[in-house]
Amino acid sequence: MTNQDPIASLLRATGRRPAAPPERSARVREAARLAWNAEIVRRRRSRRLTFALALAASVVLAVWTVRALRATTSSMAPPHVVEVDRVVNGVWAEHGGFPGLAKRWDLQARARVDPGVTIRTSADGRAALHLLMHGHALRLDHATSLRILSDRAFLLERGAVYVDSGTTVGSVRIETALGTIEDVGTQFEVRLNDGGLTVQVREGEVKVGAGSASLQAAAGQAATVDRGGRLARAAAPSDTGWAWTETVAPPFPIEGRSLADFLTWAARERGARVRYLDPGLAQRATGVLLHGSLEGMTLDQAVASVAETSGLVHRWQAGELIVREAR
Repeated sequence: MTNQDPIASLLRATGRRPAAPPERSARVREAARLAWNAEIVRRRRSRRLTFALALAASVVLAVWTVRALRATTSSMAPPHVVEVDRVVNGVWAEHGGFPGLAKRWDLQARARVDPGVTIRTSADGRAALHLLMHGHALRLDHATSLRILSDRAFLLERGAVYVDSGTTVGSVRIETALGTIEDVGTQFEVRLNDGGLTVQVREGEVKVGAGSASLQAAAGQAATVDRGGRLARAAAPSDTGWAWTETVAPPFPIEGRSLADFLTWAARERGARVRYLDPGLAQRATGVLLHGSLEGMTLDQAVASVAETSGLVHRWQAGELIVREAR
């Protein structure tokens, strides 16, 4: 007897199932199609959301990176080393670029300048500067070009620069195509023109080097370097040779300062010293406080104004500012 599968026998006994009505089949197919389309839409939205989130993350990362780079660049940028005190006529700064394409901007009082920048004065321009970190005063004559190398080093390309170290500590180095000058607490001028290099010392000492040769020049002395590189001592500069430095000197801020401070400043501006003729006047001058402003005055006008309002009579004579009480 042949063994038969009971399930197969049951299916044969029940016969063929009737076909589903056409409208039901159509509804089933439509439902399947709609479900499939919905799944496709869901997957597309999921991909778009994933892409959008990735893009947003990339933007956030890019912004963070730019800010981090800016912060790093800012922290690595060289600090301002020079501040402008006074400008007379045309004075501007230049930085980078090919000849004729350098970035250029005009300078005014209180402007600050970075290393790598060149300060230039026009044929009738002059400028007074000071070093922010060390306090040295620098003044530029007409048609001068001075490049800032660092907080203590400068390259004089042409023209003249006057340096006054005052009571500051440390030296300033002025480099030129013909030689290098370094001060030892002093007032001095470096002038470079077609004839060569001239260094004049008003106070203190400077070291002048040209190639393998060097010398020290003291107050009242001068040194020259010709276009052949020969270094030599020169005749002492005349007093009138310093007159240009007064024309660009920043005004003395007298408000709240003593009469003695002002007179000391005025005498030093002219390479002189103060001599008090009346006993006790030097001591009294330290207690006299000044008020107002000297803006727009020449040195002579400023001294005359302060002396008159303080009850003094003054005169300039042989390297001295002589003062006494008015009778």
